[in-house]
This record gives sequence, C-alpha cells and structure tokens, in this order.
Amino acid sequence: MSPLPGRRRRPAVLAAAAMTVAFPLAAFWLAPSAHADSSTGSGSTPGANLAGINTTGYASGIQISPLTPGLVGAGDVGQGNLVEAAIPYATTSTSTGPSNSAIASPAYPGDTASQIGNLMATFASQVPTSVQNLLNYPAVARADYPAQVSVGTSSKYSPPGGSTTGALSASANAGPAGATGQATTNNLAFAAALVSVDSSTASSSTQIGASSAEVSAQTDVSTVKLLGTAIVISGISSRASASSNGTIGQETSDFSISSVTVAGVPASIGPDGITLKSSSTLGVLVSDANQVLVALKQAGISVHTIAPVTTEDGAAASVTSGGLVIAFQDSNVPNPGGNVPVSSLGLDLNLGITEASANATALPAITPIPVPPLSSGLTPSVTPSISGTSSVGSSTGPSTQIATSGSSPGASSTGPSLATGSSAPSQTQPSTIPPATPAATVLGAPVKVAWMVIAFLLSLVASGPLLGYANWQLLRGRKS
Repeated sequence: MSPLPGRRRRPAVLAAAAMTVAFPLAAFWLAPSAHADSSTGSGSTPGANLAGINTTGYASGIQISPLTPGLVGAGDVGQGNLVEAAIPYATTSTSTGPSNSAIASPAYPGDTASQIGNLMATFASQVPTSVQNLLNYPAVARADYPAQVSVGTSSKYSPPGGSTTGALSASANAGPAGATGQATTNNLAFAAALVSVDSSTASSSTQIGASSAEVSAQTDVSTVKLLGTAIVISGISSRASASSNGTIGQETSDFSISSVTVAGVPASIGPDGITLKSSSTLGVLVSDANQVLVALKQAGISVHTIAPVTTEDGAAASVTSGGLVIAFQDSNVPNPGGNVPVSSLGLDLNLGITEASANATALPAITPIPVPPLSSGLTPSVTPSISGTSSVGSSTGPSTQIATSGSSPGASSTGPSLATGSSAPSQTQPSTIPPATPAATVLGAPVKVAWMVIAFLLSLVASGPLLGYANWQLLRGRKS
C-alpha cells in the first residue's frame, strides 16, 4: 500500500517552512555592516553614504612650458605654449562608484602625447597591439580600480638598469578606498645650463571614506641653482588638499622656500622678485649680489612667486597652491630676411605647483523611527508644585509637567513642557540633541534589513516547488 498523500506532503511543507525562516536569519548574521564614518579603516564601506564623488589631485615638481610667440600652439596661443610637460608628475582621481585611478611619471609629456598609440587605435582598429604599445609613452606608471583590460591596480616604472641609476622612478596604486601616485627625478638642467635642479618628488593621494572624499598633493624640490651657483634656492615645498562630505567642502594649501642666497648673501623671493636681506656685516658681498641680479636680468631670467588660488562652493572645494616661477626669454633669435615668425624663444618653469579639488553629494538623510524608552515598570506621576523652581527637560510633543523645587530632576517628554509656579528652564541639559550620523543603506533600508528582505524573497522562490508538490499530493491528488 502506498503512503497517504498527507504523509507525503509533510516533509515538503517542513522543508519549505525551514527555508523561509532560515534564509532571513542567516542573511542577518552574514550581512556586512557599513558604518557611516569618514575613515577608510576596518568596518567602513568607501562611498557608502555618498551618491556622487568627484576628486582630482595633481602634483608637479617642475611644470615646463616652452614659449614660442608667433606660432599657434596647443596651449596659450598668445604666449605660444606648444607643449607642456611635468617633471616629475603624479595625479590621482576618483569618480562615483567609487572608481579610482592614479598616474605617475618622472617626466610626463601630457595625456595626449603619452597615449598616441591608443588614440590611433580608436580611429583605426587595424593598428596592431604591438604598435600601440610601441607608440605609447613608456616612462609612466598607471593604476585603475576596478582594473581595466590594459591597466591593472598596481604599476611601477624604473629606467633601464633599474633604480640603481637613481635618476627616475614612478609608482601607482589604486584600490576601493583610494589611489596613490608618486614619482621622483634627479639632476635637470634648462636654458643652456643657466638653470639646474637637483632632486624633486611629486606625490598625490585620494582617500574615500563612507561619508567623505579627500585628496592631497605634495611636491618637494631640493635645490635650484641659477647662473652656476651664483643664486641658490633650497627646500621648495608645496601642498594642496581638499575634502568634501557631501555638504561642506574644505581646502588648504601651503608653499614655502627654506633658504635663498645670492652670491652668499641671504635673500628672499616674493611676487616682485628677489630681495636681498640688508646687513651691515655683508657690505662687500651685497655689492657682488647686486651685480649677480643685474647679470640675471641680462640673461633674460626672472624669478618670482605666485599666490594660491582657492574656491569653496557648498560641497565643492578646490585649490591651486602657490609656487615659484623661473622664466627665461631669449629675444636674440636669428631672423634672416624677417621671414621667421618666431620673435623669441623661452621657457616658463613653475616649481612646486600642486592642485586639489573635491566634490561629493550625500545620500538623502533617512529619518529614524522614534522608539519610546522602556518604563522599567514605573508609572508616570504628577507631583503638585508648592514653591521653588521647576526643571524642564527637552521635549518633542504635547505634554504637561509640574514639579517641586529640588525634588524633580529634568525629564524628557514627548511635547512642549508646561510648568506652574516660579519656574526656569534647566541649564544642565542641551536644548537639542544632535542627530546621529545615518548608517549606510541599500535602497533606503539598513544593510542587514535589506539582506533579510532579499533572503526572504529568495526563500519563497526556493520553497515554491516544495509547496507546489505538497499541494499536488494533498489537495489535487494524482491521476492514476
């Protein structure tokens, strides 16, 4: 005799009920917690409370702009900036996702020149990959998160022979919580060796917290020498940083020069140029220093500082740090017959330039459901006031409170508090309680709740066949 239909359906019903209960419980315990903080440490989810992110950091030890007035260039047409290069160079950026990227190079010719092979492949798909790689600029490290087909999350560059040369190096890294890029270079000379630069470093980093986006850039240039060693500028350092929490954007910057000497005489550099520091003990040296400054001008070299540029607009903030500008202009360009359009040649060297910008959009705040406090078995009571002062606590809804002096502490109620007799508000408690930072959500619900809802729906899908089997055995019966 075959088992009764009722006996057959019981295992199926029990299994379906077990899945319906077990799936949500398991999801509750396994669901990750996304804390609403601005750190990138353990327990936080980058960008969990941000609907939009956009940050950029830029650092360059030396920005180089060749000047060729009279020729139409890719930069400033009036000045004739044909190309711009950065030595060394580092940049990081973040977009909504978050998606992080970093680029670093000991000598960077710009985005267009560094990716000629990829640009050619965009317009001519038949260009072989080997040709693309050959045309792309090699002295660069790139990193992307998430990783791309041709760009991974980590990269390094060192010249042939490795880092033993000590001349060039670059590294880039990117992850879910940010990106970093750093590059170094040594021993550079410009303007027929009238300007030389020792070691310099450029670095940039981006950090994404659950509720904030931060970016910083820094450059350090050890020593700059003009006219051989007649003018020595040491310890050029600059830093720019910006942050946004979706509501307020903030920026900071700093630029400094450790020391300046002209023919051994201490000096300073400002927006108007080099100024000697007067001293009665350096009379002869001051005369020599003045002659050096005259020679500097005759060589077509000018030196001055530039001020930082800042912008703050709500949740967006950006800053370009101050810097040191060394400009070289040579007007003695041969021009036979007057047919050469170039009237002069020159260079603009901007040392210690850093930039940072950050903008974020916060997720809409979720109003928490108020939960009444536990009474612990106590019943509310009203104490008549005889004399003295009543203490009134914070309140959020209609209620009435009457208390005697010295016998009733400040109490919280659900509405405006009303007291009789001689009364005064208590100063022992704040009038408002700052709202707690909202926790990260998924589609408007806390993370664990969302996981439980999804698990419950999945349990219904999984238990559907079992319930159908039980229904078929019990109610409908099988046709023989």
